Amino acid sequence: MTDARFEDGAERPLRLRAETAEDLGVISALVQDAVAEVKDAAWTPKRR
Repeated sequence: MTDARFEDGAERPLRLRAETAEDLGVISALVQDAVAEVKDAAWTPKRR
């Protein structure tokens, strides 16, 4: 078994949303070792 590569990702964006502090903790734990480019991340507080 091999680790996933950046190239293996889906072509459409993955949107993650935390509604509670507990949600944020779960998302944080899941993405802490993620491989991504900074240009692919966006903070969109008005998009709900």
